[in-house]
Amino acid sequence: NETTVLQKALAPLYGERLCFASGAGYKMLCVALGLADAYVLSEGSTFKWDSCGPHAILRALGGGIVNLSAALKVWRAGQHNNLPELTYNKPIEGAMGAERWANQGGLIAYLCHKHLKAVMVTLANVTDTF
Repeated sequence: NETTVLQKALAPLYGERLCFASGAGYKMLCVALGLADAYVLSEGSTFKWDSCGPHAILRALGGGIVNLSAALKVWRAGQHNNLPELTYNKPIEGAMGAERWANQGGLIAYLCHKHLKAVMVTLANVTDTF
């Protein structure tokens, strides 16, 4: 369900290991279990209730979930530490209904910081979008 741009950007990094699955929570738990290096979503098609449980588990294991667009902005500015994690305490201003709680800007779920760094380095060089 991901954009062609994102798939092409990640292909050199993951090659044949780049895979697709249904269910945001499932994919985040695959990361927590070490079955996947990262889960990258470029769209705001998941919601806070999809990510809050897996985020807590990943944080407890030393990983996390960062906001993709915000993290790329910070990364491209040269700040490679303390990338912005998802937050859960404020709705998106101006949005209506369930969209107030969307994970706007996409996300990257990771267990190991080296995997987050690899994704960030790869996507920071993509100029088409993100």
